[in-house]
Amino acid sequence: MKKYALWIFTYAATPIFMFLLYFFSTKQEGQEWLFSSFIVFMFSLFLVLWKQFAKHAIGLTAMTAFTLLMLNSVLYLTPQEMSVIFVSFMVGVLLVLHRKTAKEGIVASLGLVLLNMTLFLPLSNTVLLIIALVINALICAVCWLKFWTLPKWLYSGLTVITLVLLIISFF
Repeated sequence: MKKYALWIFTYAATPIFMFLLYFFSTKQEGQEWLFSSFIVFMFSLFLVLWKQFAKHAIGLTAMTAFTLLMLNSVLYLTPQEMSVIFVSFMVGVLLVLHRKTAKEGIVASLGLVLLNMTLFLPLSNTVLLIIALVINALICAVCWLKFWTLPKWLYSGLTVITLVLLIISFF
């Protein structure tokens, strides 16, 4: 019973707390760094609980995507793109610290962090799409060679979507 309670806390309470931090950040002007730091702290707590109780690659990838979404939402009004890149980098550092736990989930999550950092670079949309296509294709190729199921299909789909967007941007 204790294991299931901690599993529920890992996958249910963490996103609720992150959403509450996002909600309170909308009420405070100029406190974006404080709330984004708390969200990164909540993600680090999630990683500790995830490592002990629920080593699912899908859960880690989904929580990383949710964390990046919350961070992007909190830091949306900041004038500098480097703040989002820095905070995303910190999430990536936390993931690298747990690289030996579940390599499939870590690779999928690190790819999402790299894509998030890429989207906030001050470059044209076409250049960003080319960089994103290269990142997606490289991760996809590695995952097909390693026979990892989750990132293989995730990054295959992202590669196709990025390629279609790149083709559309030329017309």
